[in-house]
Amino acid sequence: MTPAEQVSIPLALFDFVPVAFGSLGAFVVARRSGWTPAYVGAALIFAGGFAKATWKLLAAAGIADFPRLADALFPLMGCEFLLLAAAAWGVRTLAVAVLLAGLAAVGVVTPTISGWYLIAVILGSTVLYAALARDAWRVRDLRGVTLLAVCLTAAYTLGPLAGREQTLALQWLEQSINAVGQAAFVVASRRLMRTDRATPRAGRSLSTR
Repeated sequence: MTPAEQVSIPLALFDFVPVAFGSLGAFVVARRSGWTPAYVGAALIFAGGFAKATWKLLAAAGIADFPRLADALFPLMGCEFLLLAAAAWGVRTLAVAVLLAGLAAVGVVTPTISGWYLIAVILGSTVLYAALARDAWRVRDLRGVTLLAVCLTAAYTLGPLAGREQTLALQWLEQSINAVGQAAFVVASRRLMRTDRATPRAGRSLSTR
């Protein structure tokens, strides 16, 4: 089937919801870290998600089919999730940022290998959520830890679902799960930001310095 036959316009529009949530959460993490490359990473995460959602909308509307937009998703998100994860764990060297940006560029210009970057998405998001959960646990924010557990559950639920035949009903389910997971990411990140502001600097986690 063509992309237009697999995706309806309402479904394509809804795809922008998890993109918005995930991008907002990434920018909150970047702001919390205060590291300039982390902001670049958050911007590229938004670019990857927006490109994929735009491709889906254009295809569903029968306007155009630009698969290269969809191919940009995993390279951009995978490498930049790893960059945010590095920032959250306190690994902030320019060499790491340049390396990950270079790998993202390679994936974007070489669409035939973009699928391999799914591993980076899974690894990067897992390590990032783990860092944030650690920080939430240190300040006894059990709600924050629970929200990040929801993020991880959503991420690991989507993998098996993606391997099934992609009906419209299944895609609605996948995008709904993704939206819930990304919304939890935003709320958990903002909770940590508020906690940072209310906590004396000496008592903060090393990952927030």
